[in-house]
Amino acid sequence: MNINNISFPYPVLGINGDVLPEPTCEVVKGDDKESFFFNIKLTQENETINKLIAEDYADIFCEIDCPSSYFRQCWSGKDTSFSVTIPKKSVRAKIWLLIGIVVKKRIDDYQNDGFHEDYKGFSFVMEPGDLLGVFGQYDFDADIKYDKLQAVNTFMEIRENKEDEETRYDLTNDKIRIYLPTQLFTQYQRFAKSGFSDIIHSSIVYNAMLHALCNWNEIDTSSGSYPLWARTIWYRLKTEEEFKEFGITDEIPIQDVYRIVQKLLKDPYKRMFDNICDLQGTDSILTDD
Repeated sequence: MNINNISFPYPVLGINGDVLPEPTCEVVKGDDKESFFFNIKLTQENETINKLIAEDYADIFCEIDCPSSYFRQCWSGKDTSFSVTIPKKSVRAKIWLLIGIVVKKRIDDYQNDGFHEDYKGFSFVMEPGDLLGVFGQYDFDADIKYDKLQAVNTFMEIRENKEDEETRYDLTNDKIRIYLPTQLFTQYQRFAKSGFSDIIHSSIVYNAMLHALCNWNEIDTSSGSYPLWARTIWYRLKTEEEFKEFGITDEIPIQDVYRIVQKLLKDPYKRMFDNICDLQGTDSILTDD
């Protein structure tokens, strides 16, 4: 549920400044082998709503929804600091958390000194299940390996092309697949184990990433979401500091693709030359004749 696209017939704390003061919410995500967990800290200073919670007319809640696996869970209580845990085996792809305040018992004459002036002088009948407030809505991707975001093997793999002698790219799977002709694939396997990984990144991997980002708008989303590799890269583009200069909103700016790829792969050209120097045992590949 996207709470931002819903209008209510009564004022709701946390939406459009209907009720003041505005609440705040801090969510810290973590995980272990079996579970995701969220530590949630809320601040809410509206006296009328706090009184309704204390008198058991309302509860704080955290609703968890995973549309892909049909997993749903709801925590409710009075505490403004709490934790929720989600079994990893129960979820996949996008997970939504909605944190708010819900009515438990009918309120016949709901008035609030914090109402926006548009609602001053009005009272409302609030039924069980009605929203008194919203702290925020959050989402995360259960499939992304957040502890390995910068590892290339989390979003790309190289395979053998047994059909013909061309190098091909496949963007339809969880990882970007680079298919090398059999002879090149055999050479790749040998060189990848011999200290040439950075040189491979600056050529094969760089070209594949450039192809993927230039064809971003052509990615197949018929399954209802982007492939995992695309979701992983998009998360990095939207959250890592070094990509903020590109002002990415809904699309990847085509004019900046080559610079974005350089940053995603951590300056592969420099790493290539450093790799060559290491293999030669020198500080520079430039030598005097």
